[in-house]
Amino acid sequence: MCTFHELWIYLGQNSGQLQTLIGFIALIIGILTVLYARKQIVIANQQREDSLKLARFELQLKLLESVYECEKEIENFKKHYRKDILGKLDEAQNRNIIHLDNEVPGYDNLTFREVFDLPFELLKSNESAVTLIIERLTSSTDNELSRNELEDLLKELLRIISSIRKTHIGISNNSKLIDQYLQ
Repeated sequence: MCTFHELWIYLGQNSGQLQTLIGFIALIIGILTVLYARKQIVIANQQREDSLKLARFELQLKLLESVYECEKEIENFKKHYRKDILGKLDEAQNRNIIHLDNEVPGYDNLTFREVFDLPFELLKSNESAVTLIIERLTSSTDNELSRNELEDLLKELLRIISSIRKTHIGISNNSKLIDQYLQ
């Protein structure tokens, strides 16, 4: 009991120094905690950056897949247009039913040539736009596409898809128009 009593007296006499020592130890622990938190923030930021980079690559891949689908769809429409529409148009011309320079009734003073060239011209312009997007997405430059650039390409792709759908409707209408004259 004597030793505890002596220890207690010793602690009482040196309490100021002990408080300073405990404060210093707490300060060191606080600094280590701040450094550890900073390290965790750096790791979290790196993970976020990696996640954004992966998301950008995934968006680029999906965009590229969609562009290739558009390219394939354009080729299918061009084949269909050549096969169906132009074949029927040749047949109508051979039978002297349609002359390309005559006006088409109900088409605002457009000739048959203009009506039948319009969908094909739309397909050609969309085809060149698709080719430019593919080149931009697959270019081997060190510059990565930013998220804004990918969004702009996506907007352009949506415009192209809408135009392809309108072209498909135009091709269908032209097919119906020729069918009316061939009957």
